[in-house]
Amino acid sequence: MAKILLKNGKIFDGERFFFGSVLAEDEKIAAIGEFDVPADALVIDVQGGMITPGLVDIHTHLSEISGAPFGFPALLATVPFGVTAAVDASANLPPNASADLPIGTAMLVPLCMKEGEIGFQEMEDRLARYGDRALGVKIYFDVGQDALPTVEQIKKISAFTKEKGLLTMVHCTNSPVPMKEIAKALSEGDILTHTYHGAPHTVADEAYAAYRLAKDRGVWIDAGMAGGVHTDLEVLKRALSEGYVPDVISTDITQYSAYMRGGIYGLTMCMSIYRALGMPEEKILRAVTSKAARAVKREGQWGSLSVGGAADLAVLSYGDAAIDISDRAKNRLQISEGYTCRLTVKNGQILYRNGI
Repeated sequence: MAKILLKNGKIFDGERFFFGSVLAEDEKIAAIGEFDVPADALVIDVQGGMITPGLVDIHTHLSEISGAPFGFPALLATVPFGVTAAVDASANLPPNASADLPIGTAMLVPLCMKEGEIGFQEMEDRLARYGDRALGVKIYFDVGQDALPTVEQIKKISAFTKEKGLLTMVHCTNSPVPMKEIAKALSEGDILTHTYHGAPHTVADEAYAAYRLAKDRGVWIDAGMAGGVHTDLEVLKRALSEGYVPDVISTDITQYSAYMRGGIYGLTMCMSIYRALGMPEEKILRAVTSKAARAVKREGQWGSLSVGGAADLAVLSYGDAAIDISDRAKNRLQISEGYTCRLTVKNGQILYRNGI
């Protein structure tokens, strides 16, 4: 499609709301606001829906990227939820594994350890396989893992990635140490994920000391929801009520989870849960667009709308969207309203359309 006009929308450009239209021409945004309608454009009336940048999911495990032997196609975990860019947090396939996906992709390689020693060379080799799609290293700092680094080793890994202009993401559920000790080990630009879990060493300990320390150090707070697996709904509700909101909302979606976590699981469901628990809408939208892009060093490429920028768009509505989700502690959240994706456009091409 050469030209697509989205009209009658509430535009969110990555930072703020305003009303108007958006014109995509070829792969770029040609106009935003009020302008003459080209005669040859496909006109889509979004009927007051939100026109946003394509959403950015910085924490996924997609079968076509991460090497799971079966599962739903990666596109089904992204484009029906408005996602036009996703980060796989367990990359281990050859470098062309996601080359054919029509969405933006990036990779976090897993920590390599053997007999208590960090495999820096092996991680460097894995990062090199992905070229400019490599973001850094993902650490599962979980007592259930066979090879568990020390806090001092996490510091060394963070320094290793920082030297390369990359980042370290740490899974902190079931950590052997308080969350604030992980925050101390990380450096500016690193990511702490699953922050609102309900296992020992939760974010609420010591009056949210880990959260405050992470923010002071420039460490990104990622929801990493994983439905109710790595998110305790009561911990999350209390944190939001006290102003401890995440920088980024991500799904941690896997091959198993799209149809098992309270409905059709994806980024719009995660956004709906945060809104139901009191997070302001503008902060929610920043957490899945502009802030998400900055967290993974893709500012200007992902997560924003601007004339001349990439024509990556989503149209969202807020209304009937039944969700019934429980966490591991059997806390249950039932809501009847939420976000639904109506349209996903990537590089000026419609990938998904639902009801408009």
